[in-house]
Amino acid sequence: FGSRQGLDPTAFLQHLHKPQAAMTGAQVWEVVGGADKGGIMVREGQSLKTEECSERLSTGALVEEVELAGERLNYRLLAGTGPDEGWVSLSIKGKELLVKSGKSSEEAAGPKPPKTSVGERSEKVQASIKERCDKELAKPPYEWKRIDMDLVMKNHEKKAPGAIYGLEFPWNEATLSEMGAEWLTKAFHTAGTMDKDNRV
Repeated sequence: FGSRQGLDPTAFLQHLHKPQAAMTGAQVWEVVGGADKGGIMVREGQSLKTEECSERLSTGALVEEVELAGERLNYRLLAGTGPDEGWVSLSIKGKELLVKSGKSSEEAAGPKPPKTSVGERSEKVQASIKERCDKELAKPPYEWKRIDMDLVMKNHEKKAPGAIYGLEFPWNEATLSEMGAEWLTKAFHTAGTMDKDNRV
């Protein structure tokens, strides 16, 4: 950075600000296993004894490395379907489940949606609310039936289609937890409460 007589501060500062591509940006991995099983298993923690996630990580998905502990990878989902984060095995019985990708996190995640102003978002929300209200008002009124506590106690652990949209309905906290984010997303999309390009 300078001569023997001293350090060249300009050269040193240029070195500090030089892009270090190899030192920045997390490793991206591609899921190559699980094609015959709808993807690969994801667990909530590093240990193989931790609870399994309800969804599998889809074959072809691209994930960003958060932490690598031996053959266990803690990831963040960039592209594909499955849990947004979790722990997966790189291989099983000698068969690769994930391989390193040459893509950067930005390339794997794809282009970001264009930003919209507050006014544009407000108009979109208002239009969505009006469309949903018009759709609901066009339906014949639903005839609600009274239920008693005895009926609730006999059926609160069961699953059954909802009265309005016909979706399988979680009648208690445990069932709602079991059906999870995938069901909530489907319910919000069906009711028109959430945009189709959004998810829980």
